[in-house]
Amino acid sequence: MGGNQIVSKLETIKNKGSVKDIDFLFKCLLSENSEIVKKSFDILVDIKVKSANKLIIEKINDKEYNKILNLLVSLCWQSGLDFSDNVLLFYNIVINEDLLVSIEAMSVIDEGMKMLNTYIKTSQDEVKTLMISDFINTYI
Repeated sequence: MGGNQIVSKLETIKNKGSVKDIDFLFKCLLSENSEIVKKSFDILVDIKVKSANKLIIEKINDKEYNKILNLLVSLCWQSGLDFSDNVLLFYNIVINEDLLVSIEAMSVIDEGMKMLNTYIKTSQDEVKTLMISDFINTYI
């Protein structure tokens, strides 16, 4: 499939796509064509299906996608999906990957911290709020 055909297919997916198109979008992120990569990324960012986070994590752990790890990790925080179950993965990425990827992983962790701060501001549970506040003040 040529570049123009892929771009056309991406436009169709953007307008009428479904979950079954997600794998194709991930493959497009591996393209050498920057327009294809950008369009695919933008579509993936807009996907709000809860199960999409599991697919993104699978790709992060797939060696085939190592060369675009920064895009995949960036996708995590830009999508607004919940990755709190994978916080240890993002800690490991911060520690073990290059600076650019580490910054993207810190952004994912930061989104989780915002969730904790929102909980502190809105919770009626004083004990839990105090515990979370102490944790944040001690370790962050």
